[in-house]
Amino acid sequence: MDLTSTEDVFKGDVKDVETDPNAQMEQCRKPIIRAVFEFAVTAGFDISLACDILIASTDAKFVDTHARFGFVKFCLLFC
Repeated sequence: MDLTSTEDVFKGDVKDVETDPNAQMEQCRKPIIRAVFEFAVTAGFDISLACDILIASTDAKFVDTHARFGFVKFCLLFC
């Protein structure tokens, strides 16, 4: 079965390394280190989870607000 003709339909599934920061993080050969001093909210929270090393101050707060907008994010935790 050849699915190449359906590429435009499933464009959200195609990772373009040039524009997708998650794909760039996956391709990076060096460890990605993130430091959080105050807040990591929504996208900042997702980026924190994707890093190899996370350094957080005792005042750091991690907040995932996806559910507040009706989104449930399971992919980042299991991919």
